[in-house]
Amino acid sequence: TYVLHEDLAPAGYNVASDIEFTISDTGEVQKVVMKDEAKPVVVKTGDDSNMSFYIAMGMFALGLIVCFYAKRKYGEKNDK
Repeated sequence: TYVLHEDLAPAGYNVASDIEFTISDTGEVQKVVMKDEAKPVVVKTGDDSNMSFYIAMGMFALGLIVCFYAKRKYGEKNDK
């Protein structure tokens, strides 16, 4: 009687349970199979982007545009 034991499984698989088997003296080829179970794949769905960052950047850009526009208008009034 023997025990087939796995210490380390391939990446993405769980370590298989031990398999106990007995070799019979029949002269025939005997086969023992150990299969690793694949780990569940976690699929992340949805958008996890930080919307507040994009809103803040948009407001900053809008503020810069308003400042440049106001400076240009103010500069034109002083030149006259």
